[in-house]
Amino acid sequence: MTDDERTILPVQNINSWPQLGLALLLGLVVLLNYYDIMHTIELCSAFMATEGNPFMRYLLRLSPELAIVLKMGSAMLFALVMACYARINFRRALIYTSLITAVYLLAALWHVTGQWITVWLL
Repeated sequence: MTDDERTILPVQNINSWPQLGLALLLGLVVLLNYYDIMHTIELCSAFMATEGNPFMRYLLRLSPELAIVLKMGSAMLFALVMACYARINFRRALIYTSLITAVYLLAALWHVTGQWITVWLL
């Protein structure tokens, strides 16, 4: 067996790493959306916060289940559209997904620390 045959990552698999990264980011977007809506429902039901988005605020008052379905449906639709768009323009799909992931990471960070920071400032 030659050194080339003993390579841990064969050359043909190196090209699949960016696709794996995009898939992981898309999964993270869906998970962060789930965390966002569930934590928002928890905070709103405990009267510790109000939803900033007027449309979601209305949906949460109307039916939290409907808000979950709409939020998760939109996250899944985004993941599906980006997965399809990646076949056309992979780089742009990766950039858009990275930006949306950053937005939801910031939202999750606020959910974890924001309420205490907000109270501390008051």
